[in-house]
Amino acid sequence: MHLNHLTSFHPLFTRIALIPGWKWTHNHSNTFSDLQIRFLAITWSAASYFSTAAFHYISLN
Repeated sequence: MHLNHLTSFHPLFTRIALIPGWKWTHNHSNTFSDLQIRFLAITWSAASYFSTAAFHYISLN
């Protein structure tokens, strides 16, 4: 139950990570590029997804 809740929460968390980062870069475009923020958000969401998937796999076996 707990792991399923984490997985269902994941897409929302990705959106939360992407949207403020995208808005923030337009205000501070000289500090970080929009591409860098998106890359960080995608890397973060992918890492959290794979760690959740690995945890599922370990708990099943």
